Amino acid sequence: MPGPDGTLAWAEVPDPAGLAAPTRKQVAAMRPFPGGEGIWFDSGIVYFSTKQTDQVWAYETATGRIETIYDRAAAGEAGVLRGVDNLTVTGAGEVFVCEDGGDMEVCVIAPDRTVVPFLQLTGEAAGEQNELAGVVFDPTGTRMYVAAQRAFGSAPSTRSPARSSPPSPGRSRPPRRHRSRPSRQSPPRSRRQSPPSRQSPPSRQSPRLRRR
Repeated sequence: MPGPDGTLAWAEVPDPAGLAAPTRKQVAAMRPFPGGEGIWFDSGIVYFSTKQTDQVWAYETATGRIETIYDRAAAGEAGVLRGVDNLTVTGAGEVFVCEDGGDMEVCVIAPDRTVVPFLQLTGEAAGEQNELAGVVFDPTGTRMYVAAQRAFGSAPSTRSPARSSPPSPGRSRPPRRHRSRPSRQSPPRSRRQSPPSRQSPPSRQSPRLRRR
């Protein structure tokens, strides 16, 4: 339910099982979020989207404060994100949001609330029967996966350019062969107060590549 200063307050639900009435109708002052879609928790903040209002929200669990980080109606013609759906959040605080419809794009909401398109499905994949259904990063944060309801045989992903390319097939290098030389020890001296025997430095292994 709405609280003061843009916060949300929690109220007890009389019948959590929903036997007498749906739980959403048991508290008169409840705050509706119509068309809930994507949701992501990061660093104490719950990010979620509501498709019917074309909005993306951020709820701070410690304080109960909630704010709109994207509002299609308020953005007007400049709003590039339409049909908000599933979303994910990066370590840098960027919110990647899928479009259900719109221009079939994945858009990015930056920490300063700037919204720009990141990628787009085109051609057959952008047909009316398809929609972007999910976006997520791998644990390293260097690869992003995007899901579509009808992928037409492909699942797009992106990889960080900093990662080195895999070796070309069929061009593997032959194994290196190592040859070692036996170590030498000086023979003992028979003179009085002879110094201890000297030992030559340890042998080096010189790797040599045998050509085939």
